[in-house]
This record gives sequence, structure tokens and C-alpha cells, in this order.
Amino acid sequence: MNYTTITIDFNTAYALRKAARRSVCNVRGRLYKTRNQIRSRINHHKKMLRSGARKRSTMILSIVDPRPEKDITVLSSNYSNDRINAADGNFFETYSALQDKQENRNRLDSHDTQEDDHYEDVHVLSHDQDGDDADGNNKLLRWTKKENEILYKVSLSTIENRLGMTIEDEVVASNTLFDFVKDVFSVADEDHDMLLLESSSEQDILIPILNVTVIAASGLGAKDPNGFSDPYCLLGIMPPKEQEVETGIDSLNDSIETEVDGKKDKKKKKWYKMKKKNKKKKKKLKLRDKVPEQAIKQTRVINQNLNPKWGESFTIDLQDLQDDIFHLEIWDHDEDTTVFGAMRNINEVSGVKGMQRYFKQIVHNAKNTDGNVDDFLGSIDIPIKDIPSHGKTDWFKLEGKSEKSKAKGKIKLQLHLGYRKDEDEEENEQIEEDRMNPVESYRCILTQLVEHELKQMENSSRWDGTLNHEAVYLLHQIAIQNQLTQLNLAYCRWLAYSKAHTLYAMDYRFLHSLLKMVEEQWKITQQTSSKECFTTKEEVTLAASFDAFVKYCIGLLRKQRDVFPPQKKNVVRLEWLLKCLQHLQALDIYEKLCPSQTDIHSQIINGIHEGTIEWFYRIRAFTEPGTSTDGEMVSAIAAMTNTLNLDLVRSYKYTGKLYQAMLQIDYFSIAYKNFDKLLGEEVIELMTGVNKSLKSQTIDTTEISTSLFELYLALKDLLGFKQYLNKSDAEALVLADYHKYFKKAVQNWLALAYNKAIQRIEKAVELDKVEQVDAMVKHSTSAVDVACCFGQIGEFYSKLDWPDIEGSYVFVMKITDDICRAALFYANIIHKDLISKGYYDDEGQFDVTDQLCIAINNIEQVRRSLAVLPKSLNWDKLFTLVAMKQGEQSSEQCKASLKEMLASADDDMVNIILKVAGRVGDKMRPDVKKFIFQLAYAPVKQSLDDAITPLMQYLDKNLITLSEGLLQINFQRILETLWQVVLDEMREQVIGEHEKGLEFFVRLHSALEILLEFFNADGKGLSMEDLMIEDYKILLSCLVTNKSTTEEIITSYYSRRAQEQMSRSDNSYGELDVVCYYNPMDSKLIVEVNKAKNLRALDCNGVSDPFVMIELCPRHMFNLDPQRTKVIKKTLNPVFNQSFEFNIREEQCKKRGASVVFSVMDHDMMFSNDLEGEAMISLETIPGINLQGASQQHSLKLVKPVLTAEDQTMFTILSNRHGDKKASDFVKKRYHAIDQAKEV
Repeated sequence: MNYTTITIDFNTAYALRKAARRSVCNVRGRLYKTRNQIRSRINHHKKMLRSGARKRSTMILSIVDPRPEKDITVLSSNYSNDRINAADGNFFETYSALQDKQENRNRLDSHDTQEDDHYEDVHVLSHDQDGDDADGNNKLLRWTKKENEILYKVSLSTIENRLGMTIEDEVVASNTLFDFVKDVFSVADEDHDMLLLESSSEQDILIPILNVTVIAASGLGAKDPNGFSDPYCLLGIMPPKEQEVETGIDSLNDSIETEVDGKKDKKKKKWYKMKKKNKKKKKKLKLRDKVPEQAIKQTRVINQNLNPKWGESFTIDLQDLQDDIFHLEIWDHDEDTTVFGAMRNINEVSGVKGMQRYFKQIVHNAKNTDGNVDDFLGSIDIPIKDIPSHGKTDWFKLEGKSEKSKAKGKIKLQLHLGYRKDEDEEENEQIEEDRMNPVESYRCILTQLVEHELKQMENSSRWDGTLNHEAVYLLHQIAIQNQLTQLNLAYCRWLAYSKAHTLYAMDYRFLHSLLKMVEEQWKITQQTSSKECFTTKEEVTLAASFDAFVKYCIGLLRKQRDVFPPQKKNVVRLEWLLKCLQHLQALDIYEKLCPSQTDIHSQIINGIHEGTIEWFYRIRAFTEPGTSTDGEMVSAIAAMTNTLNLDLVRSYKYTGKLYQAMLQIDYFSIAYKNFDKLLGEEVIELMTGVNKSLKSQTIDTTEISTSLFELYLALKDLLGFKQYLNKSDAEALVLADYHKYFKKAVQNWLALAYNKAIQRIEKAVELDKVEQVDAMVKHSTSAVDVACCFGQIGEFYSKLDWPDIEGSYVFVMKITDDICRAALFYANIIHKDLISKGYYDDEGQFDVTDQLCIAINNIEQVRRSLAVLPKSLNWDKLFTLVAMKQGEQSSEQCKASLKEMLASADDDMVNIILKVAGRVGDKMRPDVKKFIFQLAYAPVKQSLDDAITPLMQYLDKNLITLSEGLLQINFQRILETLWQVVLDEMREQVIGEHEKGLEFFVRLHSALEILLEFFNADGKGLSMEDLMIEDYKILLSCLVTNKSTTEEIITSYYSRRAQEQMSRSDNSYGELDVVCYYNPMDSKLIVEVNKAKNLRALDCNGVSDPFVMIELCPRHMFNLDPQRTKVIKKTLNPVFNQSFEFNIREEQCKKRGASVVFSVMDHDMMFSNDLEGEAMISLETIPGINLQGASQQHSLKLVKPVLTAEDQTMFTILSNRHGDKKASDFVKKRYHAIDQAKEV
């Protein structure tokens, strides 16, 4: 039969399969991505429809309610503009593709190694095999025609001489067996008939035999007076036709009691006939009577034992396999043959039963006439035809001499059928020469059957050695007919199957079990037999088999990457192969037969070394480029490195753990160090030449940079595995400092990347579409292109993961600076584009357009992309490493430099946005001014709602467009700008020279409150904190003051001054200690001025002449003259200790603003008095008012009055109230106090 073998390169097949799987994954990923985008858009449109159906409750809510916004970094990760990318030859996309390719390679490897059914089993022939073992026909053994005929005749003879009882499920017809062996040996029908006749002619030389092992007996009867027996066994084959005769049951003599002489006494004959008639029974004949003495087998006598153990084996020839009966008797041996001899044993009698046995023995000896005094213990009969072909081992119950007599106990036997040669018959010399040893015949036939079975299989890797029914039956018959031992069978099976293993993939669990069987049977034979276990020829053959098996397995281990692909089922096969080698190394028989062989453990290690090196050069040859240009060489080394990485992943996850657990061999370290040494030499030589070319600029940097980056990523992954090595091995790696060879390449790439980024920004703006890219994205395509470009640069560095700290800091600074400059470059281009389109022109009507919104949104989105730089460039890791190596101070300096660089770029971009937003306010200012003027000077009869409507409608129109077109943060900036415009224009109306009445300020104050709520919009617009800026507070104060009466303004002034006094902490002008309390019984306010301290010197002599003025304010509440203390000359720490009383009502003290004002003066004889400082106490807080506690001294901090902006506004308002004496007096008095403080 001819077979055609098709060989497919494993690496090519695997690469094709991975490419197909990757294509499927990419298509599936694009489908999922498209599906998710469609779902997102549908959900968004549904939400918009639902929200549009609801009526807007307020104008501002519809304006400022923010739409969901997609972050630019999220969109850019899924966005690609082919026209922009093609402008620079897909520079950045090429690097991203390399990174994705690297990740997918690892991911697919992890996925593939978890699946069990994608690889077909591969079995590689070792190149070291001899030609005889690997011929074109893949035969296990090549027989000559003569040898083939001998084996065939042995098979035929075995079929014709089947032994043993056939069980129903074991029945195999002879014709079926003949057809089977014809197919196995490929014998034609005419040759079969001839060989069958020859085989039949040689059958006479075979004699069937029965192998009997008498193992033990149990529960035998006691025949001796001492309560024991001395049992032994007689065994043989009884003639079938004379086995039983009719006999008297009480007859004890064998021949006398079976024959009756007609001439004897008639009475005796009559008595015999009556006995025969009444008690006609069957009695078994003794073995000695029917079997020749030489054919009877006898065991040894075991004295005084009712449970004897013999363990003796016998071989008995058979005449007729169908009719012969195996017979066995057990007797109690007794050496005392006379009455007197029996009587001498009376001293051994014990008990009543023992006495009975004693007298019975005397009677038995007296009646004995033939000299046999042994007692019968029982017997068994087993027909030969009832013995199975596989033999029988069982306990058999003993029977008595007749049906009436019973025997005690049972016996255990082991029975096996077989054949032997007739040694007395002359044999044909030619036949003798042609015959093989039975063991050799069995082995050869088994080998032929194994090969026949394997040829019928498509996949033999899981075959456990099980043969078909006909083969098993044939081998069984050969074994029993030739009396092969279990050791012979184990020997033959190992030789046959281990040889088959070299041509067919087999289950190593089965081979392992064969090794264990050889070991077990060898040890058993050594213990139970004094003969040698194997002949010299068999020992040589078995040793050669062990040696061939080890060499072949080592050859498989050298090629294990092909033979055992990384799958669970193949790892299991490898595990059992290693177990076979491990077990073989531990066998005593291997040590005995192969003492000079190299230790298997060492051979495995050498095989791993050699296999790793061979595989490396195979991959190198497979990836070697057609030309020797630097770019193609770098790509080839990168491809080879990726293949090595894949192998290391599998080695660590599967193979390495297996070797370590079973053999304590660090497979991973062996493979890794070999790869490092061999690949390191290649990389160093290659990169040395590439760096020279880069330095001399003799090659195209753009062309080779992609290949260099791919090689760098592959080497980075390779060096990532060094964590699994011990420390000394990791430090001694050739490629430990691989990154140093790529420093020049990275520098060139960064410089090239910045130029490419600028080109891409210009192209993106040129091809920019002034429309929303997505319903939830409020910017145009250029912002996405730029952000995507920045993300690719950051991703490049993230994947670079530069291991050198100093180099990392330089690269991070360079990348951060380049991206910041590129972002600012983009912002300036967008801004210039607005300028060129007339955005800053003063002519023409201003309208808020989508173009304006998208422009500032673009700048904001690109600004946001800068915020991810610390994370994408892994700043925190850099700071930590710098701190560990150079200290915290260096780390802080590094952090400050990077943050300052990023903050500067951020501020510059925000300023551009604010500049654009400010221009919106400038453009809207004239209209806002017009509407606020109409509001302020609307007719008195016109309601506030009607007056403010034009302004609100104008703001509403523009803010709707802004809120829909702007990002939330940009909308906030526009709101802040417009809020400032509104405040400025309202303040201009308030301080204008037009005549204003009280209604003017009341209306503007109410309008300000409405506008505050408008811009806040229940928290959805500007926050209250952002609204209540300083300008707002001033305007509000101005409006509140203008709409108040003179008394309310003055009261508010003193209330504010009292609150400031309570919170004052500065005592640079000194302190005044006073006590104030109210006496409700007398309706008097008591004021005690005790002392002052730390006053400032106002006189030329360095001291002062202080006194204190005490006045109740405001004057319109009390209308009482002030009081004063005495003057203390020439001191800065005067002590007054004076008390003053004021007659006022309690209700007056409780009013808002009611205060006691203390003015510390310096008395001057020549000029007006100077003011040292002022202080005050609110009357509603003193004891006696509102049931306050006991009086206590207050240390009041003195302050000199100054003119604040709020005071200026208040005084201006009061000054403009012509004819109001209270207002003019108050303003005059306060200006005088301020002037006194200024003069000092």
C-alpha cells in the first residue's frame, strides 16, 4: 500500500492562520464599533426629541442647559481622517499600527494557547534515525519472505490449536481469524492454502499441557489426635471413561471391594446384594488406582496445619482437551502404620474428640492391609474443557469419597493451559532451523499487528495501544500456547510499541504504563525465580530499545516547538513523554542494561540547548530579507524577535513550568539565555551600523524609523521576560542595555514628529470642515486631527517606556514642549483665521455664528488634550524614579519645570479664548448699552417687565446660539464676559451726569436682581460666586445706597463701621480701654474711659497731649452733644479713669447702627486738634441691652479714617442731595475727620 506524505512548514501555516484570525477580529471589531456608534446616535436623538417636546419653563434654562459632550481624547481615539493622514504618508498611524500589532500579537497568542482543537497533531521524524527505521514504506520491521512465512505459519498454527473454554463474547470464528491474518501479512489466497497445509503438518509435535499452581487450602478436617492434620496433595489427569464405578459405600479396600467372586459363600453374596440394594451409592476411585505412579504429581507435606500454603507449580500433559478431567486429592500423612505405633502416641491425645480420633486411628491401622494408613481429606474434579483460555484462579470446595461422606475445607488453584514440544519425537532439521524463539515470534507478530492497526488510524496521538478483537485473541492464544510469562509479554510489548512510536505519534501515557509493566514483572521474576530474567540476546535487544527510545525522545524534545505546539493536549503529551524519560532513568533494569549511557537528565538539558539554537537559526533563515539594506535588515530582526517573544510566552506559561515541576530543569532560562546571546550579537552588530548611518544622515530617517520602532518594541517585550530569571542571569544579559542603541533613533524621531505634527496641523486647518463632527461633539475636524496627533505622540512614548531615567526626563521635556508649542501654533492659526474673516472688524452688524463657536471650541478641545500629557507621558513614574535616584529636590525641580511648561501653554491658549470671548462682549456692548439706557430712563408709568424685555430678548437671541454651539466651559466664559459688560453699562448709567430720581435707582436695583437670576439660571449658568464679583458688589452698594434715605445711608455707614471694629486686629494706632453698659432703671448709658496705650506721637517733642471725645451716633437718632475727657499732657499711654452718662431710651440702643464713637485727639494750643484714631461700639451689644451680661472692659483697636471706594460712592450720593442738611453735615464731618488724619 502506497502513502503520500505532504509536508507543510509549521511556521508558514501558523502565520497564515494567525493572519486569517486577525482579519476576522479586525472586521468584527469594526462591526462592533459601527454598531455602538449607531446606538449612541439613536439614543441621543431620542433624548433630544423628548427634551424638545417639553416647553421651556424659563428663557435662560433653555439657553444654558448643557448638552452631553464627548471628550476630545475619546473621540480622537476612534477617529481617522484619511486625507490628513495621507498628507504626511500616515507617519503617526504607522507607529500606532505597530503598537496595535504588537498588542494583538500577544493577545492572539494568549487566545490561541487556550484553544485545544486548532492544531493537528504533528510527529516529526528524527534526522538521526537509521535508514532502516525510516524507509519509504514506514514499516516497523522489514521481514524477508521466509521470515514472513514463518510468522504467518505460527499464526495459522495458533488459530488451529486454540486452547481453553470459549466464552460467548470471546468467540471468533476460524475463518474470521484466517481472513484477518491474511490481511495483516498481505498473503494471497493461494499462498494461504499452501502455508496452512504446512502448518497443519507440524501440529503433531505439540502436546497440550495443564499448568497447575497449588496455592493454599483452608478449613481442612482434623485427622490426628492432636487436632491437626499433615496435609499433602496428589494431582493428575483421570481417564474420562473409567472415572466412576458402582461400589459399596463401606468398602475401604479399592480392588477387593469392587470385585465379587461367584464362588464365594452364598451368604456373603446375599449380604452383599442386600447391601447393594439398600445402599447403592457412587464411590470415587483413588488416583493411585487409575493413574500410573509416574503421572501423579505430589506436593510436600505440611505438618500440623489445617490451612496449609504450598505455592507449588506443576505441568501435566493432556490427551484430550474435551474429555480429560483434572483430579486432585488431599491426604493426611501418617507415618504410624501399626497398632502398636499408633498406641505409642497416646500422650499426644487432648480432649474427648482427640480420644475419639485416637481410637479411630487404632481401628484404621488394624483394618489396613495394604500399608497405606494416610487419611483422605477431600478431592476435586475439574473438566479441562471448562478451563478458560485466559486461565482460572479460584477457590474450589472439597468433596468426599461419596455423596454420603462430606469433606471439610476448600483449596485455591491457578490453572493455565498450554502446549509443549514432544521431546521424544524426531524433528525435521529444516523446520528446526526455520523456527523462531516463541518470545521472538510473539514480538514480531505483535509488531506486525501494531503496524496494521496504526495504518487504519488517521490520528494516532491519542492511541493507547488497544488492538482490535481479532488481534487481541490471536496474541492471547500465542502467549498461552507457548507458555509465555508476564515478563515475556511486557518485554515484547515494550519492544513493539516503542519501535512503533518512532514512526507514529502515540499516547505517552500508554508507553509509560509499558515501562512500569516491564519494571514490575522484572522485579517479580527476580524474586520468584532463580533463573535469569532475560537471555543474553534479549538483554542486548532491550538495552538497544531503551537507548533508541531515549535518543528518539531527545530528538523530539529538540523539535518540541513543532512536535508539541502550545495546546493543552500537546502539553499533556509532552508531560507524559518527560515522565517516560524520568521513569526510565529511575529503573534498576535500565541501570543494569545501560550502565555506560549518559545520564538522561543531562541529555535532556543538552537537547534543550541544541534545539533552542537550531530553532533560532531556523527562524533567522525564515525571516532573512532578500536584500541587505538597513531598513529591511531591521525589519527582519524585528520579525525574528517577535517570534522569539512568542516562543518565550509559551515557554513560560506551559513548557517551562512543566520541566521545572517534573525534572527541576529551568527550561525558560536555558531558552532565554540562548536567545539573548544569539540575538544580542545580531542586534549589536546591526544597530552599530544603523547609528553610524543616522549620524552621517546617509539614510532616509522616515523610512527606517518605523522599522527601528518595531524592533525596539520587540526587544522591550523580550527584556520584559528577564523578571523570571535569577538576579545574576538577568544582570549578565547581552541585551540588558539594548535601549542605548536606540537613543539616536528616538531623538531623530522626536524631531521628525514635531515637524510632521506642524505639517498635519496646517493641513488639518486647511481641510477643516466648519460643522459638527458628531451630534454630541461641538468642534470641527481639525481639533480631532490635532488631538489625535498629540495622542499618537504620547502613545508612542508610553510604548517606548524608556528605561534610563536621565534619558526619560530629556525625552519627556522634549515631547511636552513640542506638543505645547504645536497646540499654541494651532490656537494662533484658528485665531488668525477668525481675524482674516473679519471677526475683529468694527464695521457691519455683529451676529453670533457657528463659525465663531466652533473656532473657540476647537481651541478649547486642543487645550484639553494637553491635560492628559502627565498621564500619557507617565510623569508620576518619572518623578518617583528621579526621587529614588537623585533625591526629592531634583524630583521637585523636574516636576516644577514640566508643570510650568504645561501651565504656560495652557494660559496662552486660555488667553486666546478669552480674547475671542472678550471680542464677543465688545461687539455686543453698544446694543447692551442702548437697552440699559432705555431701561434706566423708561417712563415712570412703564412697568419694569416692559422696560427690561428688549434687553432680555437681545441676550436671549445671542445666548441661545452660543449655548447650542459652545462647549460648556466656553459658554461660561462668554457669560462672564457679558455679565461684566452688563455691570459696566449699568454703572455708567448710575454715575452719569443725568438727573436721577429715587425711582431711577429703584428700577435699576430691581433690574440687577433680575439679571443676576438670569445669568445664574438656578445654578445652570454662572455660579453665585462668579456673579458676585467686586464690580457687582460696588454697583449693588451704589444702587442700594442711592435708593435709600439719608438716615438709612448714615445708619448703614455706622453699622458697617461697627462690624469692621469687631473684626479689627491691627493695633498699630494704639488701643483704648473703655467700659460701656446701660442702666435700664435710670435709662442711662454709662461710658467709662479708663486709659489709652501705645498712641502715636503727634507733637514735635515725641509725645502727645491726648484726650477722648465720646459721641452717640448717628446724630439723627440721639441728637445729644458729645462729651470729652480731660487732657493728659505729654504721654502716649494716658490714664483717664473718667465716667460719662447719656440719657437715652433702651429702644434707641437697639436700633441698627446705634453706636458710641470714641475719637482720640491730640490737644494743640496753636493749631486745630489732631486725630489719633477712632473706635466705636455697637450699643445693641453692650450689657443691659437685651439682658446682656455684666459690664466688662473693651480694648478697642484705634483706626484712622480713610476714604474707601464704597465710602466715596456713599459720600457722592449724599453730596448730590442738595438741600438735605443732614446729608451735607454728615459728609462734611466725615471729610473733616479724614482730612485731620491725612494732615497727621
